[in-house]
Amino acid sequence: MTDNCRELLKTYWTNYSTMSRWSNFKKKHKRKTLEEIQRMFIKIPYIDQNGSIGIHSLGSCTTATTTPQMKFTRCNEEDMETTMNTVIDTNSNARYALNRAVYSVYCKVERDAMKKFGFVDDDAPKTAAEIIKRITDGDITVPDVDAQDYDADDYRYDEWRGIKWRKPSMKKDRDGFEKHMDTFNKEKSALELEITVLEPVEALKNFKKFESKWIH
Repeated sequence: MTDNCRELLKTYWTNYSTMSRWSNFKKKHKRKTLEEIQRMFIKIPYIDQNGSIGIHSLGSCTTATTTPQMKFTRCNEEDMETTMNTVIDTNSNARYALNRAVYSVYCKVERDAMKKFGFVDDDAPKTAAEIIKRITDGDITVPDVDAQDYDADDYRYDEWRGIKWRKPSMKKDRDGFEKHMDTFNKEKSALELEITVLEPVEALKNFKKFESKWIH
């Protein structure tokens, strides 16, 4: 590579190349002729001192351009990759807090629904008098001795094991529970999407409406 080729190639690398190392750039283009290097400048846009966009025009000269132009700053490839792939969310803490609040609402709604639709027993009695009253009033359920899976040995060492402290009238309503939670989860998913795309102040307003609807 002649001195003229090297000088012109380095001018291109300094002003326009995104390769961070001159040695790598030079190695890549070391077999190019002067004319080939000159053609590298053709159709490269530039901004002149008046702010107008132009195109380099090269004849047989070895200069980069015949028109006054602003000097380009060479970009580092690693910097470009980091800049292009990194998105800084300045509201990440607010979004995290809102999502945690939505999860708290979910836990309470699910807990209340399980109780409402018969999946949670009543609290166990705390005194002997309360035990007697609950049994006397019939506010308990006992194992079905006629069921195929009934085994008396299951209760040999824990006679209280078969007693559930719940009224016999309270039945498990699985269909009702699933329908209730499906409706809730659809609104929950919509709100989580809003928290992701909206400004936190606006998402907070929607969260308060959501919370007041489901928490009583």
